[in-house]
Amino acid sequence: GRYGISTVLGTPTATPPAWLWQRYPEVLRWGRDGQRVTFGMRRQYCPTNDTYRQLSSEIVRAMAEHYAGNPNVIGWQLDNEFGCHDTTRCYCPSCLLAFQNWTRKRYRTLDTLNDAWGTVFWSHCYTSWEQIPLPWSTTGTSNPCLELDYYRFASEEMVAYAQLQTDILREACPNHFITTNLMGFRFQDMDYFCLARTLDLVSWENYPIYAGY
Repeated sequence: GRYGISTVLGTPTATPPAWLWQRYPEVLRWGRDGQRVTFGMRRQYCPTNDTYRQLSSEIVRAMAEHYAGNPNVIGWQLDNEFGCHDTTRCYCPSCLLAFQNWTRKRYRTLDTLNDAWGTVFWSHCYTSWEQIPLPWSTTGTSNPCLELDYYRFASEEMVAYAQLQTDILREACPNHFITTNLMGFRFQDMDYFCLARTLDLVSWENYPIYAGY
């Protein structure tokens, strides 16, 4: 502040500390192989997990209320690189239940779902919503319609998790702008248009060494 520097603060939800994983192991993301990931990098959280959403809400609100009146803080960056390191999709029990509920709302009846997914092929017809799986890697290739809908579901869940933080910041810091850092238009694990819809602007850090971006 003494040097006239304005600051954009980042919410710390992409890098929760080791004690959090130890105390709340249920918030860890599961890989497609059905194994829970371990601590050691970043973005190990499951975006649908109720515990992690509550913890995220608490720390975002605490930071927002603390810095709301600070004249040197002008804006916020949500999390960091949503979906980076193949973390858009989680395959944990929380996601399984959420996905089953998502399909129920989308298709309303099992007959409609079975018809849309072509489940008569390979005897995949479902007779209850609880039978619908996630596209785990345990049996090779999944039904492509199941896979596509799960990708849609996972994108919506990550966008909803971002919106959770946005809503808190809008309430506590109405004069600050909100952004998050995208990873180029070749990143297709989530719907960037939906993610950006309620932001004031989008950001992008440029890594020249990564030609793919």
